[in-house]
Amino acid sequence: MNIDIETADIYFSTRTEGEIWDELTPDEKQKALTTAYNFVKTLPFIGQKYEEGQDDIFPRFFAGQKIELPKDVIFGIFEETLALIKKQKNEIPEPPEGIKSLTLGNSSVTFEGERTGEFLSKNSQIFLNGWLKKGFDIEPEKFKEVY
Repeated sequence: MNIDIETADIYFSTRTEGEIWDELTPDEKQKALTTAYNFVKTLPFIGQKYEEGQDDIFPRFFAGQKIELPKDVIFGIFEETLALIKKQKNEIPEPPEGIKSLTLGNSSVTFEGERTGEFLSKNSQIFLNGWLKKGFDIEPEKFKEVY
């Protein structure tokens, strides 16, 4: 399974809100996939890249074995792509500076966390859970990754 338009087409054909993907041109789809992938690949994945100088996120070396690109990571990238598209179409409201919630009549919107230029969508977080580092133990003069 790859991170390409054809695989994304299959994924989004079975996903609610997949019609948003279908409305894009092939060029827009490629740009959205590339942007989401470039964001996700900056995240702190477990293990180390399998080869020195490797540009892709996977394969990785973890717990004494080589790990190929998992479906969960691919799906996480697709979900981040969908969130990016929705944000571009202004379907995800961005909170105004300093505002945590808005109430108009019987309707209200609560914004979670702080306003940032980039974010990881909740659906993407679900798929990437377990593939990202959780923190670090600090020992004198070295850092030890905690998985």
